[in-house]
Amino acid sequence: RLIGKDNFDRILDRAGIGPDLAMYFGGTEDINDVKQILAYLNSQYRGLEPKSYQRLVTCIDRPTSISRALKKKLGYTCQICGVEGFEKESGGKYAEAHHLLELHELLPDSLITENILIVCPTCHRKLHYADVKVEVTTSTTLRIVINGTSYQVQRNIL
Repeated sequence: RLIGKDNFDRILDRAGIGPDLAMYFGGTEDINDVKQILAYLNSQYRGLEPKSYQRLVTCIDRPTSISRALKKKLGYTCQICGVEGFEKESGGKYAEAHHLLELHELLPDSLITENILIVCPTCHRKLHYADVKVEVTTSTTLRIVINGTSYQVQRNIL
């Protein structure tokens, strides 16, 4: 799909690439060959070392002990798709914790078990980036719809 010149220039600016890329391809109208774009970008980055920088950030304190215990209780199994966590190089299983009430909202009860789902990395990404609807169906179950597919999930109420 073609994009407008203003959008293309914003993308180049954000990527730290000058407008020479557009000229290389003869303008935005001709930029539809992804292999050509990648070849050009490879030529620009070949031999360059990654740069590092420091950032001052604010982090949310999340008590990992509760999610670690919940993962153990649920056998490191995704509560959405049922896939068991993979084996880590250092031993043990890997799964992720998803907070239904997002932690950045800084809401009460966002750190307790009933707000946490144990999920595989794929379902976790879907919960953040796909079309997702969450509905409480009973006091102990949720209905989660991800891109039109419905899942019944047990809430982690102790």
